[in-house]
Amino acid sequence: MGTRFSAVSSMLFLFLPGLLPLAANAERIESAENSFGWHVQTDGNVIVVGENRASVNGDINRGRVTVLEREDNGWVQSATLVAGDGDAQDRFGEVVAIDGDTILVGAPYAMTDGLPEAGAVYVFERTDSGWTHTQRLAAARPSTMARFGSDVAIAGDRLIVAAPRDGEEFGEGPGAAYIFERDSNGNWQQAARLDRGVGNYGEVVAIHGDHAATHARGRVFLYRRDASGWNFEQAVEGGDHSELELENGVLVVSLPTDSIPEMTGPLVGHVFVYEYGDNGWNHTASLESTMPGALDQFGYAVDMRDGIIAITNGYEYNPQIHLFTKNAQGEWTRVYEDTGGRPYIDKSIGVSAETLVQGLPEPFGGQIDVYDMASILPGNAEDDETDDDGSGDGIGNDDGRDTNDDGTGSTDTIDEGNTADGGGDDPGAGGATADGSNAGDSADAGSGNGDNDTGTGTNGAVTDPGDNASGSDGGGGSLGGLALGLSAIAACLRRKRR
Repeated sequence: MGTRFSAVSSMLFLFLPGLLPLAANAERIESAENSFGWHVQTDGNVIVVGENRASVNGDINRGRVTVLEREDNGWVQSATLVAGDGDAQDRFGEVVAIDGDTILVGAPYAMTDGLPEAGAVYVFERTDSGWTHTQRLAAARPSTMARFGSDVAIAGDRLIVAAPRDGEEFGEGPGAAYIFERDSNGNWQQAARLDRGVGNYGEVVAIHGDHAATHARGRVFLYRRDASGWNFEQAVEGGDHSELELENGVLVVSLPTDSIPEMTGPLVGHVFVYEYGDNGWNHTASLESTMPGALDQFGYAVDMRDGIIAITNGYEYNPQIHLFTKNAQGEWTRVYEDTGGRPYIDKSIGVSAETLVQGLPEPFGGQIDVYDMASILPGNAEDDETDDDGSGDGIGNDDGRDTNDDGTGSTDTIDEGNTADGGGDDPGAGGATADGSNAGDSADAGSGNGDNDTGTGTNGAVTDPGDNASGSDGGGGSLGGLALGLSAIAACLRRKRR
């Protein structure tokens, strides 16, 4: 049984202007930790929340991850994950991924083999006793500042890891991406090292089935697995700071810094959809905001799961959430839109058929907004309405535009959830279940020929004994003017994450 999140009166919003308004169909979970919500992912009724700058046992920016699970009485904190061999500045939780009973946590600034910022990825599996650390993944030939673990993705028995500065010392390498496959014993073994000889190759990655995608310098590189292994197949257009998502032969590429034909001005943003067919990958749709504007950065964060594409815009003053699914005619259709106008500094997004979650790290306490998908897509995931009833109309091939301006989002406020102190099975132990006693072997990523070198594991990842996200009574939100003023600074300082 985890820690229950209690509710705080939404009347706080009437007296503390500048706190973030809450959509009527969302539940808010808050933490005193500023980086809570830095990166979020969800699968079914589980949410994984990265806190990459959390202090652990006095180690600044060591990082941790909170796992939430939905029970009959609401969302509970089922585990707090930290790296047992971690240190200050590792940024464990910089990126997270989940697929079924497996969680991946990237720590791209972790030390490996004595080399700073070589990076690592930690694997956790859900067992009868909770979330347990099972492996630490690292490069077979780690290099200083390679930042292995800058991005991660998993689908079934395959995962991919970004190492955008891999290859040479002091971060001058061209970069690489590593694919691992799970063997019959449940261990992850390296299957391929991908690179194209361009700088920052593999800064973002995606994988699903026999397809994998990487990004570098405005291009998306696509690979396909056959009997001979993983082979390069095609390159398509990307952009600056693109995000990638891949599922069932559908590739989503965000271009948040692009202009679009109908607009003048910088950083409007849009999202391309490619689909795999007999002739390879083909561009089938361009997704845009219903009210595009300069500096919006539509596509700043994207996610795709269960046939649903979720998109947010950037850090400026017009926050939005958009959901798209395919209609009966095979067109990508906007089925939900929230333009509630909630200013905040940064955000990430995760989606599944059951849950939509948005991460909102803040200078004075982070938070996530959680939506029950049944409340925003009630049995209507493939509706292709074109009337002005809030459902949104279809996005046409390549350049179609949704013309519905009213969306289905709401700016009403409801009771907000807050995280509770400690708890857990062991009184005072911090509400955690992941077992750190398992040291775990380190499955080191091999060279480009697919050979795998298996090294000895260091300490496993363990639960944080007393550093859980503390409760917030609504006072953790930043003042509106400060949040808006800091947003541009935050965008300049932060390397955009998936």
